[in-house]
Amino acid sequence: MLRSLQGENAPYKRWELPFAVVVTAAFVLFVEWTAGQHEMWRDEIQAWLLARDSTGPIDLHRHLKYEGHPGLWHLLLMLATRLSWSPVGMQILHLAIAAAAVFLFTRYAPFHPAARALFAFGYFPSYEYAVVCRNYGVGMLLLFAFAALFQHRFKYFHWIGAALLLACHTSVHALIVVIALAFGLTLEALIRRREIAEAEPLERRRVWIGFALIGVGILTAVLQLKPPPDYGFAVGWHTSWDPNRARNILERLNWAYFMVPKENGWGSHALYDWGFYNAHKLWFSVGLASLFLISLWRRPSAVLAYGTATVGLLTFFYMKYPGSIRHHGFLYLSLAVLAWTARYWSAPLAVPRFLERFHPHWKRAAAVGLALLFGLHAFGGLRAHSWDRRVVFSRAQETAEYLREAGYQDAYIIAHEDAPTSAIVGFLQNERFYYTRGTRFGSFVRWDLERSRSATNREVAQTALDREHETLIALSGSLSEEVLEENPRIELLRSFMGPAAIGNERYNIYLVKSKQEFDKETEDSAEE
Repeated sequence: MLRSLQGENAPYKRWELPFAVVVTAAFVLFVEWTAGQHEMWRDEIQAWLLARDSTGPIDLHRHLKYEGHPGLWHLLLMLATRLSWSPVGMQILHLAIAAAAVFLFTRYAPFHPAARALFAFGYFPSYEYAVVCRNYGVGMLLLFAFAALFQHRFKYFHWIGAALLLACHTSVHALIVVIALAFGLTLEALIRRREIAEAEPLERRRVWIGFALIGVGILTAVLQLKPPPDYGFAVGWHTSWDPNRARNILERLNWAYFMVPKENGWGSHALYDWGFYNAHKLWFSVGLASLFLISLWRRPSAVLAYGTATVGLLTFFYMKYPGSIRHHGFLYLSLAVLAWTARYWSAPLAVPRFLERFHPHWKRAAAVGLALLFGLHAFGGLRAHSWDRRVVFSRAQETAEYLREAGYQDAYIIAHEDAPTSAIVGFLQNERFYYTRGTRFGSFVRWDLERSRSATNREVAQTALDREHETLIALSGSLSEEVLEENPRIELLRSFMGPAAIGNERYNIYLVKSKQEFDKETEDSAEE
């Protein structure tokens, strides 16, 4: 499978380890250059705050019920938060995880060295799952660990089970891929049941242990993902047939397979500006998936795993939550993992005689298509890094630095919207805001029904005015001139409304003086 990319018996085999080390080192330098300038936004900071402000694993588990993701990433962050309050620790940990994934790929993936390097610097491995700190990078690492072990799966099946168990607890998307791989592995065990039955007792035991670990991982992740009764985000399932929605979801394949961002926007797709591609985009993505499936013709277990992962992810996007580019990337990871392991799945089926002359051409076309895909993603990765270095992603860190330097670290701060302003809290040590959305104190966002009603700017101002002491308002936006004129105790302290990639993470900080202080200043002014 994919012989032209796998380079069997190639002379570079002896250099695989040094090659992997060099590419990984270059990857770390490349990503760190961007990550050092990347301003983390609320989705990144949310996980850090959950880990930082949970008293322990049990408390964290309770909070994660509102997140829609299992908690392995958050448990790792909990260790980091006990070493430092600064979320820079999260960036260091995240980069180490991404680098480990790249090392596994460049060391063990059976592709030509150029293909491995192109993949490593592609959009998802080098940017979405390396620069942007989320739980998806851990899932990538564990799926690559599965692929690296797969060639000797019956010898290391217990380790495969452990890797997939942990992968289940990284994200719901990784969980779907693990379920698909479990289907493929089950069919593989049935195909090779005689070989397994005749194996040494220790090897048979490892197989059963591996399957048991995978089952435990799937079951415990599903239980973790069960939302509480007052869950308030992405509620319900879309079960009715909607052809427009179905077509829209199917286009997620384009975002996953042919991701090249525009020069001026995160989550944009540059190829959509090319008329021919835009007119035939579904043919491009479905054609590539079909080509890959045909190249796997003789390996039903691989076909089952890849097909189930792709259909499973698309079904989840259709029925539950359409997601963003970082979620769609698991379609690409599924393709990469199955291409990596393709040659090692059992091939019990013979190619029909009338297709024998065409089958090598299909395989060669699949190899060329994969190489071009890796190259396209490397170009997309370069554009994403270039864009991130040129723009301010979020104004949260800048705002928090001002609050610390101006002595407002421990001030009473009222925040209008919890989601955008929670990013500020992540850069403040031992801090929390009063969120008018939800009418409670907190740091991270709690996605429950209590936050369904959002207060108006006038209500936010009145909440601050009702306090006896000096108060700050952190607003993602601006108070109206009318509100400021009616309430002279409120003054704009500092504005951070410059351009930002995350449009609602630009802030105004208002100072609300206490009535006593304001009256005194008014009297002093009158005497002068």
